[in-house]
Amino acid sequence: MKPSAILTADWHLRPPENPPRCRVDNFWTAQTRKVRAVKQLQKKYRCAIYNAGDLFHHWKPSPYLISWCIDHLPYMYVVPGNHDLKDHSMKLIKKSGLFTLETADVIKILGGEQMIDNISISGVGWEQPVPRPTLLNTTRKVLIIHRMITPTGALPWPDADITTARSMIGMYKHFDLILSGDNHTSFELSKKKGNNIHRLVNPGPLSRQSADHINSTPCVYLWYAEENRIERVSLPFEKDVISREHIDPKREVDEYINSYVRKLKSRTKIGLDYVKNLENHLTENNVRTVVKTLAYKTLEKQEEVI
Repeated sequence: MKPSAILTADWHLRPPENPPRCRVDNFWTAQTRKVRAVKQLQKKYRCAIYNAGDLFHHWKPSPYLISWCIDHLPYMYVVPGNHDLKDHSMKLIKKSGLFTLETADVIKILGGEQMIDNISISGVGWEQPVPRPTLLNTTRKVLIIHRMITPTGALPWPDADITTARSMIGMYKHFDLILSGDNHTSFELSKKKGNNIHRLVNPGPLSRQSADHINSTPCVYLWYAEENRIERVSLPFEKDVISREHIDPKREVDEYINSYVRKLKSRTKIGLDYVKNLENHLTENNVRTVVKTLAYKTLEKQEEVI
C-alpha cells in the first residue's frame, strides 16, 4: 500500500549567501540534497506533500532563491508560518515569497477547510483559529497547523506559550491526524479511542540550522490514510558540520549552565533561539501591535545582516 502523503514542516529555506551561523559545511549543497530527497520520495510514491509552515527562513526570499524554488521544489500543500509572513501578519501574505510560489503554481497555500483527494484538510497558519471540519463524506480529517506544540509539559524556552501534544489531540479529537510545525524537535503521539486512532505528528526541521540540533536527525513522515498509520523516514545528513564556536566562549557557557540549572527546577528547557524568546516576550507582556511590528522589522534587518 502506498502512502497518501508525506508529512513535513519547517524547511526554513535560505539562499547560498546566508547559511546558518552554526554550519561549517556548504549549507546550500546540504539543503539542496534534503529537498531532492523529499522530491524523490514524492516521485516514488506519487503522493501529496503536506507542509506545516515556515517554508522560508525569511518572508522576503532573494530572487535567486525564489527562482531556484520554482525550478526545484516538489508541489506541496503549505500553511504559512511566522517566518513566511511580513511582520508575522497573515494580512500581508501577498507580499511574501510564499505567495509568489503559489502564483507560480509551485505550492498551494492552505487556509480553512477543503477537500483534497477525498480527505478533509483544514489549514491553520500562524496565529489563525482552528475551524471545526464540516465535510462529512471524507475518508479522513486532517489539521495542518503552525503552532508551538510540545511532546511534554517541558518548556522550549522560559515562560513559553505552548500546547502539549496530548492536549491538542484532546481539544481537536474530530481530526484523525494533526500535522504541526514551529517546534524544531521531531516527535509523534497517538491516542486510541474505541476503534479510532488520533495522531499528532511534528516532523521537526528539514535541516539542522541551530547548534541545538547537533545530535538530531532530519526526517519526514509517510502517512497512510486508510489505516491512519505513519512511518518515519530519515533524510540524508552530514556529520561534523555544526559548530558551537559562536556561542561557546567559557563565560557564556558558565552563564548558560547556571541559568539552565535554575530553570530545571521549574521544568523549563533553555533554547538558543533568540527569535522564539522575542516572540514569547511580546506575547506574554501584551505588547502593542505597533511595537510588535517595529520589533519584527528590526529582527528582519538583523537576520539579513547575519
